[in-house]
Amino acid sequence: MQSSIFRFVSVLGERYTHGHIVDFCRQLRDDPHKLRVLGNGRQRKSYLYVQDCIDAMLLAVAKSTEQVAIFNLGTDAYCEVNESIEWICKALGVQPSLEFFRRRARWTGDNPFIFLDTAKIRALGWRPKLTIQESVVTQSTFYAQIRGVVRAMKICVAGLWHLGSVTAACLASLGHRVIAFDFDAFVIVNLNKGRASGSEPGLDGLIAAGMSADR
Repeated sequence: MQSSIFRFVSVLGERYTHGHIVDFCRQLRDDPHKLRVLGNGRQRKSYLYVQDCIDAMLLAVAKSTEQVAIFNLGTDAYCEVNESIEWICKALGVQPSLEFFRRRARWTGDNPFIFLDTAKIRALGWRPKLTIQESVVTQSTFYAQIRGVVRAMKICVAGLWHLGSVTAACLASLGHRVIAFDFDAFVIVNLNKGRASGSEPGLDGLIAAGMSADR
């Protein structure tokens, strides 16, 4: 009986549920203007798209003639976390400020540099269809579509009585940059104090939060 043993780099795919890419997407969903990064962003990673991983495993099982075959599966490249941040933000249409914390720290069980020699599986004719960048973008885009990551926009709201103030405050709470105006000076004075002209539960808090975040 033949056996195949596989060692993987980090595998990415549309339904991947953990790792720094998912963590960054979740953070950006909650606040498109800020991203906290564990470590210094210089950690080096190699990734493999899940379908490319499956293709490699099936090919190895079909073509290997060894009694016990051991394969490394991955791409022939790696990226820094900082590079993946750039790709994720571009895919999501956001430009957050970056906050690096515990610069010498790393995720529990994580290796700061992952890169495998895949010459053996390549010798059987396998090549990944997606690059690391394409894998990261594919997963980020899927997460945005499913989880509703906000693509921050600049939006103008004209008129700030009840409907206008509610609309402006809600859009700002979603991470959009809202520019609003009204001809009534009384309305503007109240808004600058974080108060709505109309009565709506929770609206004053939304307005104050939006103004505090400069949105």
